[in-house]
Amino acid sequence: FRFFSSTANSESMRISSAGLVGIGTSSPSAPLHIDTNTADANNPFINFDNNDGNIGQVRMTSSGDFGFRANTGGTGQMFFQVNGSTEAMRILADGKVSIGTTAANQKLNIFDSSNSQMNFYTSGTGTAVGDGFRVGFNGTVGQLYLFEDADFRIATNDVERFRIKSNGNVAINTTDPKEK
Repeated sequence: FRFFSSTANSESMRISSAGLVGIGTSSPSAPLHIDTNTADANNPFINFDNNDGNIGQVRMTSSGDFGFRANTGGTGQMFFQVNGSTEAMRILADGKVSIGTTAANQKLNIFDSSNSQMNFYTSGTGTAVGDGFRVGFNGTVGQLYLFEDADFRIATNDVERFRIKSNGNVAINTTDPKEK
Protein backbone atom coordinates (compact mmCIF):
# COMPACT_ATOMS: atom_id res chain seq x y z
CA PHE A 1 0.00 0.00 0.00
CA ARG A 2 1.10 3.53 -0.67
CA PHE A 3 -0.25 6.74 0.84
CA PHE A 4 0.05 10.11 -0.88
CA SER A 5 -0.02 13.67 0.36
CA SER A 6 -3.16 15.39 -0.91
CA THR A 7 -1.40 18.75 -1.34
CA ALA A 8 1.92 17.74 -2.89
CA ASN A 9 0.68 14.55 -4.57
CA SER A 10 3.78 12.70 -3.38
CA GLU A 11 4.16 9.44 -1.51
CA SER A 12 4.30 9.98 2.26
CA MET A 13 3.97 6.43 3.62
CA ARG A 14 4.29 2.87 2.32
CA ILE A 15 3.52 -0.58 3.68
CA SER A 16 5.61 -3.13 1.80
CA SER A 17 4.49 -6.62 0.84
CA ALA A 18 6.64 -7.86 3.77
CA GLY A 19 4.60 -5.71 6.20
CA LEU A 20 7.33 -3.10 6.70
CA VAL A 21 6.05 0.45 7.22
CA GLY A 22 8.00 3.30 5.70
CA ILE A 23 7.32 6.95 6.49
CA GLY A 24 9.31 9.32 4.32
CA THR A 25 10.90 6.40 2.46
CA SER A 26 9.66 4.18 -0.35
CA SER A 27 11.91 1.27 0.66
CA PRO A 28 11.47 0.51 4.39
CA SER A 29 14.11 -1.84 5.83
CA ALA A 30 12.62 -2.37 9.32
CA PRO A 31 9.15 -2.97 10.80
CA LEU A 32 8.91 0.84 11.22
CA HIS A 33 11.37 2.91 9.17
CA ILE A 34 11.15 6.69 9.47
CA ASP A 35 13.22 8.90 7.21
CA THR A 36 12.76 12.63 7.41
CA ASN A 37 13.39 15.10 4.64
CA THR A 38 11.78 18.11 6.25
CA ALA A 39 13.36 21.35 7.43
CA ASP A 40 14.43 19.45 10.59
CA ALA A 41 15.95 16.60 8.55
CA ASN A 42 19.08 16.44 10.72
CA ASN A 43 17.04 15.80 13.88
CA PRO A 44 14.23 13.31 13.09
CA PHE A 45 11.77 12.58 15.87
CA ILE A 46 8.48 10.91 16.72
CA ASN A 47 5.96 12.93 18.73
CA PHE A 48 3.53 11.45 21.22
CA ASP A 49 0.79 14.02 21.85
CA ASN A 50 -2.10 13.44 24.27
CA ASN A 51 -4.03 16.52 23.00
CA ASP A 52 -3.53 18.31 26.33
CA GLY A 53 -0.37 20.12 25.24
CA ASN A 54 1.84 17.35 26.65
CA ILE A 55 4.29 16.07 24.07
CA GLY A 56 6.91 13.36 24.45
CA GLN A 57 9.49 12.62 21.79
CA VAL A 58 11.86 9.91 20.66
CA ARG A 59 14.54 11.66 18.65
CA MET A 60 17.92 11.38 16.97
CA THR A 61 20.34 14.27 16.52
CA SER A 62 22.48 15.02 13.49
CA SER A 63 25.52 13.71 15.42
CA GLY A 64 23.81 10.32 15.84
CA ASP A 65 22.83 10.73 19.50
CA PHE A 66 19.55 9.04 20.37
CA GLY A 67 17.25 10.04 23.17
CA PHE A 68 13.88 10.57 24.72
CA ARG A 69 12.45 13.97 25.49
CA ALA A 70 9.66 15.01 27.81
CA ASN A 71 8.58 18.16 26.01
CA THR A 72 6.09 20.92 26.63
CA GLY A 73 3.27 20.69 29.14
CA GLY A 74 2.98 18.29 32.05
CA THR A 75 5.77 17.95 34.58
CA GLY A 76 8.51 17.21 32.03
CA GLN A 77 9.45 14.01 33.86
CA MET A 78 10.38 10.68 32.32
CA PHE A 79 9.70 7.35 34.02
CA PHE A 80 10.58 3.71 33.40
CA GLN A 81 8.28 0.87 34.44
CA VAL A 82 8.89 -2.85 34.89
CA ASN A 83 6.55 -5.76 35.69
CA GLY A 84 3.66 -4.08 33.94
CA SER A 85 3.20 -0.91 35.96
CA THR A 86 5.85 -0.89 38.72
CA GLU A 87 7.91 2.28 38.44
CA ALA A 88 11.63 1.48 38.67
CA MET A 89 13.23 4.84 37.83
CA ARG A 90 12.27 8.46 37.17
CA ILE A 91 14.17 11.40 35.70
CA LEU A 92 12.74 14.68 36.93
CA ALA A 93 12.54 17.85 34.84
CA ASP A 94 15.51 19.36 36.73
CA GLY A 95 17.71 16.34 35.84
CA LYS A 96 17.53 14.56 39.19
CA VAL A 97 17.34 10.77 38.96
CA SER A 98 15.27 8.73 41.34
CA ILE A 99 15.54 4.93 41.62
CA GLY A 100 12.99 3.11 43.76
CA THR A 101 11.01 6.27 44.55
CA THR A 102 9.36 9.13 42.68
CA ALA A 103 10.84 11.76 45.03
CA ALA A 104 14.31 13.18 44.48
CA ASN A 105 16.11 15.87 46.44
CA GLN A 106 19.66 15.19 45.17
CA LYS A 107 21.06 14.49 41.67
CA LEU A 108 20.91 10.73 42.33
CA ASN A 109 18.48 9.18 44.84
CA ILE A 110 18.37 5.45 45.54
CA PHE A 111 15.60 4.10 47.74
CA ASP A 112 14.87 0.65 49.10
CA SER A 113 12.62 -0.04 52.05
CA SER A 114 15.44 -1.71 54.02
CA ASN A 115 18.78 -1.88 52.20
CA SER A 116 19.89 0.80 49.73
CA GLN A 117 23.19 -0.22 48.14
CA MET A 118 25.23 0.71 45.08
CA ASN A 119 27.97 -1.64 43.80
CA PHE A 120 30.88 -0.89 41.48
CA TYR A 121 32.58 -3.70 39.52
CA THR A 122 35.32 -4.15 36.94
CA SER A 123 36.06 -7.00 34.57
CA GLY A 124 38.61 -8.26 37.13
CA THR A 125 36.41 -8.23 40.24
CA GLY A 126 33.47 -10.39 39.22
CA THR A 127 29.85 -9.36 39.70
CA ALA A 128 28.63 -11.47 42.63
CA VAL A 129 27.28 -10.02 45.88
CA GLY A 130 30.73 -10.19 47.52
CA ASP A 131 32.66 -8.56 44.65
CA GLY A 132 33.78 -5.02 43.89
CA PHE A 133 33.14 -1.94 46.01
CA ARG A 134 29.86 -1.08 47.75
CA VAL A 135 28.50 2.24 48.97
CA GLY A 136 25.24 2.26 50.84
CA PHE A 137 23.02 2.29 53.87
CA ASN A 138 21.60 -0.94 55.25
CA GLY A 139 19.01 0.70 57.52
CA THR A 140 21.39 0.82 60.48
CA VAL A 141 24.88 1.61 59.19
CA GLY A 142 26.24 3.73 56.34
CA GLN A 143 29.01 1.82 54.63
CA LEU A 144 31.92 1.88 52.23
CA TYR A 145 32.79 -1.76 51.69
CA LEU A 146 35.72 -2.99 49.58
CA PHE A 147 35.34 -6.72 48.95
CA GLU A 148 38.55 -7.15 46.98
CA ASP A 149 42.12 -7.79 48.18
CA ALA A 150 43.04 -4.19 47.40
CA ASP A 151 43.91 -0.90 49.09
CA PHE A 152 41.30 1.76 49.90
CA ARG A 153 42.27 5.42 49.59
CA ILE A 154 40.84 8.89 50.08
CA ALA A 155 42.21 12.01 48.37
CA THR A 156 41.57 15.75 48.45
CA ASN A 157 42.80 18.40 46.02
CA ASP A 158 44.05 15.56 43.79
CA VAL A 159 46.47 14.34 46.50
CA GLU A 160 46.09 11.07 48.39
CA ARG A 161 45.65 11.80 52.11
CA PHE A 162 44.56 8.50 53.65
CA ARG A 163 45.04 4.84 52.74
CA ILE A 164 44.02 1.53 54.26
CA LYS A 165 46.18 -1.22 52.85
CA SER A 166 44.61 -4.60 52.06
CA ASN A 167 46.43 -6.02 55.13
CA GLY A 168 44.72 -3.46 57.41
CA ASN A 169 47.64 -1.05 57.88
CA VAL A 170 46.56 2.61 57.88
CA ALA A 171 48.50 5.46 56.31
CA ILE A 172 47.95 9.19 56.66
CA ASN A 173 49.86 11.37 54.18
CA THR A 174 51.91 8.38 53.01
CA THR A 175 51.07 5.46 50.73
CA ASP A 176 53.17 2.86 52.55
CA PRO A 177 52.09 2.43 56.19
CA LYS A 178 54.12 0.13 58.40
CA GLU A 179 51.56 -0.45 61.21
CA LYS A 180 47.86 -0.88 61.87
